[in-house]
Amino acid sequence: MEFPQAKQDYSSSTAWLWMGRRGDLRHAERHAVDAVRGYTDPSAGHKRVGELCLARLDIAGARISAGDVEGAGGEIDKVLRIVERRRITSVTTRLEQCRNILADKELRKSRPAQELRQRIDFTTRSMNRSLKTTGED
Repeated sequence: MEFPQAKQDYSSSTAWLWMGRRGDLRHAERHAVDAVRGYTDPSAGHKRVGELCLARLDIAGARISAGDVEGAGGEIDKVLRIVERRRITSVTTRLEQCRNILADKELRKSRPAQELRQRIDFTTRSMNRSLKTTGED
């Protein structure tokens, strides 16, 4: 069973993020950035698109929780471009979680949070419409 460094970093980022303490966000983001670097390094030979997207969403989650919605937007936009072409259920689920966090009472009135939520909604609705049309999942 292979468990490359990028996957270890991704698993660490998710664990730090899920602990949810403010001080853990730096650790989560650092490990997620390392995971993205590992997944995008052409010499590593580890092309796992779903895990790459989830690591990017960990970066976004850490940034949103730290109040940096605009910084999260760049990572979410990269994921949205991928899922427009390739549906990955675990990534879609995490996008919906990000959207729900952006709809939280504290962020609801933030213009960047509203715009990011709309981009997520547009992409996920488009995907759902195409699934209904093609009957895929």
